[in-house]
Amino acid sequence: QIHKKKIPKYPKKVCIVTSLGSDAYNDFVKHTASKFPIIELYTADVRVQGIGAVPSLLKVLPKTDKMGFDAIVVTRGGGSIEDLAAFNDEDVARMIFSLKTPTVVAIGHEANESLSEWVADVRASTPTDAANIISTGYQSLLESLEQLGLRLKSNYAYYFSANFQRLDHI
Repeated sequence: QIHKKKIPKYPKKVCIVTSLGSDAYNDFVKHTASKFPIIELYTADVRVQGIGAVPSLLKVLPKTDKMGFDAIVVTRGGGSIEDLAAFNDEDVARMIFSLKTPTVVAIGHEANESLSEWVADVRASTPTDAANIISTGYQSLLESLEQLGLRLKSNYAYYFSANFQRLDHI
């Protein structure tokens, strides 16, 4: 726990490290930048399975760490244990652990677990869960603003009703 960095409450610049156009990518975008356009979403397109996945991740992750993002999200959809092997690679896990930027890792679906998820600052169960973690501050703010709007409407209606009655009386 002492090594875990906090994800900022309102991250503005977020980098998603995944395969561009994948289901994981689309789910993440749908629940972050599409809902909250204030989030500037950058994509680091990497191979997420197969022989080139580990070298691709080891090349991209240090670069993204130096680019001043508020958070990095490493994600991919589910698959077999062989499909998820890159995220159980010790070098990839060490790289994720060493990142200075707060990092969320969501590999596979809820039943899947990987070494990379456990060394990350925050583990998410799915790409959608990772998106919810990134956007939770904005969602809470939106809900607070909606409550404030309802209170203002209520107070406004009471104020004018009471004062119009006084005005009628006068």
